[in-house]
Amino acid sequence: MIRMQRDYARALLARVNPYTHTSYAQEPCVAMVEINNENSLLQLKVASLPEYYRADVLKKWNVASGAVTRTSINAAGTGS
Repeated sequence: MIRMQRDYARALLARVNPYTHTSYAQEPCVAMVEINNENSLLQLKVASLPEYYRADVLKKWNVASGAVTRTSINAAGTGS
């Protein structure tokens, strides 16, 4: 998956703008490339994960209810 994302970004940024004849990587108007759209822990359905990953998410993100929330992410980041 990571290789595919890297290949996608490389192909996109190597593309040449037909109007300026400059690669997208060199275009001053390109600020960033979003590799994953809506890839967020806030949309994670913990119950659908295999047990190993579910236990790891519950432990690391302090998710008692099985739902990842902004509160649980903030708590994991601050150690509180």
